[in-house]
Amino acid sequence: MSFEILDKSLCGRIGLLKTRHGNIKTPTLLPVLNPVKQELSAQDIAKIGFDAVITNAYLLWRNMKGKPRDVHDHLNFNGPIMTDSGAYQILRYGAVEVKPEEIVEYEKLINSDIAVILDVPTGPDDDWNKAKESVEITLHRAIESNKIRDHERLWVGPIQGGKYLDLVRLSAKSMYQQGFDIYAVGSPTGLMEGYKFSTVLKMVITAKSIIGSGNPLHLFGAGHPMFFPFMVAVGVDLFDSAAYALYAQDGRYITSSGTFRINDLKELPCNCPVCSKASADDVRNMSQEERKRFLMIHNLYVSLSEVKRVRQHITEGTLWELCEERSRAHPSLSLIHI
Repeated sequence: MSFEILDKSLCGRIGLLKTRHGNIKTPTLLPVLNPVKQELSAQDIAKIGFDAVITNAYLLWRNMKGKPRDVHDHLNFNGPIMTDSGAYQILRYGAVEVKPEEIVEYEKLINSDIAVILDVPTGPDDDWNKAKESVEITLHRAIESNKIRDHERLWVGPIQGGKYLDLVRLSAKSMYQQGFDIYAVGSPTGLMEGYKFSTVLKMVITAKSIIGSGNPLHLFGAGHPMFFPFMVAVGVDLFDSAAYALYAQDGRYITSSGTFRINDLKELPCNCPVCSKASADDVRNMSQEERKRFLMIHNLYVSLSEVKRVRQHITEGTLWELCEERSRAHPSLSLIHI
């Protein structure tokens, strides 16, 4: 692995992460792409300006009945691709059909650039004992993966424990000993949906204090772009989000400081390539699928714009000022304390 740090502000840093299919400039967002039902293609996402995406190796394994195919060919995308292993499905449905070692081997066969072992996420409502179980199982799978992980791609060690910071600390220490290329803080989705931003930041800070600055840190399920400056400020380098699609499905129009229902807008407060060619009425009069596609593209443009804004503030050494500005965007952000 090669990760070069170019600039810093607070714990945020501009970095260059090298992969076999190109370099990733960090901090950055990896849009979540469903490998089975691509409502927005990887080519569409690349045209917007993203140089890397994340997709789900488990969904690909299940849809392809375990038959390997290069994920770059499958998505028709030649940039860096990160693959998750099915942890989200475990969180949502309780189990997956694939064995931990199977999905690791499969991620090798489909030629992932950044691959995640099959961890067990900590649920937002788990008690301490249940959370500890998720930490222990994830660590056991990490140790077992040492036998079959290769050096052809970057491997991600997920850090579990959720809101229990003592468990996050334990998980980070144990995972760090396994020598992963990238570490990832898992299980923030339920907390983010409940606007418990301070808890997520404390999880990141706890993990970061253990793994140090030598390896990139990923945050799963980063959510709304108004939170991007805060997570980067405490040390997150990579983050993924499906919010652009989930919000679009619900008719929601993202801005850097909040979200609007498209039915409530009189004007489109954005001049991205799609918004500059349409009015709010035009969008409302679209078919459901056309409107969803429009909103997905707009939401991605706004998300990428915020990533670039964060990078610029790091370069200028003013990331704190951006966090102060964004803290006024939502009541839960103004209450952040770490």
